[in-house]
Amino acid sequence: MIQDEKYSISSVHWIVKTSDFAVVTFVYDWSGLMNGEPAAGTGRGTSSLVHENGTWLLASEHLGPKAGN
Repeated sequence: MIQDEKYSISSVHWIVKTSDFAVVTFVYDWSGLMNGEPAAGTGRGTSSLVHENGTWLLASEHLGPKAGN
Protein backbone atom coordinates (compact mmCIF):
# COMPACT_ATOMS: atom_id res chain seq x y z
CA MET A 1 0.00 0.00 0.00
CA ILE A 2 1.32 3.43 -0.97
CA GLN A 3 0.49 6.33 1.34
CA ASP A 4 0.36 9.95 0.11
CA GLU A 5 0.70 8.69 -3.46
CA LYS A 6 1.30 11.14 -6.28
CA TYR A 7 0.80 9.79 -9.82
CA SER A 8 1.23 11.54 -13.15
CA ILE A 9 1.35 10.62 -16.83
CA SER A 10 3.18 12.26 -19.72
CA SER A 11 4.25 11.49 -23.30
CA VAL A 12 0.67 10.53 -24.14
CA HIS A 13 0.30 8.94 -27.59
CA TRP A 14 -3.16 8.02 -28.91
CA ILE A 15 -2.71 4.91 -31.08
CA VAL A 16 -6.43 4.52 -31.90
CA LYS A 17 -9.21 6.96 -31.06
CA THR A 18 -12.78 6.55 -32.32
CA SER A 19 -16.12 7.51 -30.80
CA ASP A 20 -16.40 4.03 -29.20
CA PHE A 21 -12.85 2.81 -28.53
CA ALA A 22 -9.37 4.17 -27.80
CA VAL A 23 -5.87 2.85 -27.12
CA VAL A 24 -3.26 5.11 -25.55
CA THR A 25 0.37 4.72 -24.49
CA PHE A 26 2.02 6.91 -21.86
CA VAL A 27 4.89 7.33 -19.41
CA TYR A 28 3.95 7.32 -15.71
CA ASP A 29 5.70 8.53 -12.57
CA TRP A 30 4.67 7.84 -8.99
CA SER A 31 5.93 8.65 -5.51
CA GLY A 32 4.74 8.15 -1.97
CA LEU A 33 5.50 6.34 1.25
CA MET A 34 5.80 2.58 1.61
CA ASN A 35 6.18 1.28 5.17
CA GLY A 36 6.88 4.88 6.19
CA GLU A 37 9.82 5.24 3.78
CA PRO A 38 9.93 7.41 0.65
CA ALA A 39 9.50 5.42 -2.57
CA ALA A 40 9.17 6.34 -6.24
CA GLY A 41 9.10 4.77 -9.67
CA THR A 42 8.52 5.34 -13.35
CA GLY A 43 7.47 3.23 -16.29
CA ARG A 44 5.35 3.03 -19.40
CA GLY A 45 1.75 2.03 -19.81
CA THR A 46 -0.86 1.09 -22.38
CA SER A 47 -4.59 1.51 -21.76
CA SER A 48 -7.61 0.35 -23.77
CA LEU A 49 -10.80 2.35 -23.25
CA VAL A 50 -14.39 1.78 -24.35
CA HIS A 51 -17.15 4.38 -24.55
CA GLU A 52 -20.43 3.07 -23.10
CA ASN A 53 -23.54 5.01 -22.12
CA GLY A 54 -21.73 8.36 -22.36
CA THR A 55 -18.83 7.28 -20.15
CA TRP A 56 -15.26 6.21 -20.97
CA LEU A 57 -14.39 2.96 -19.16
CA LEU A 58 -10.99 1.34 -18.71
CA ALA A 59 -11.15 -2.06 -20.45
CA SER A 60 -7.53 -3.05 -19.83
CA GLU A 61 -4.25 -1.55 -18.73
CA HIS A 62 -0.66 -2.75 -18.75
CA LEU A 63 2.05 -1.05 -16.72
CA GLY A 64 5.72 -1.97 -16.96
CA PRO A 65 9.25 -0.62 -16.87
CA LYS A 66 10.55 1.88 -19.40
CA ALA A 67 12.59 0.38 -22.23
CA GLY A 68 16.15 -0.10 -21.11
CA ASN A 69 15.27 -0.38 -17.39
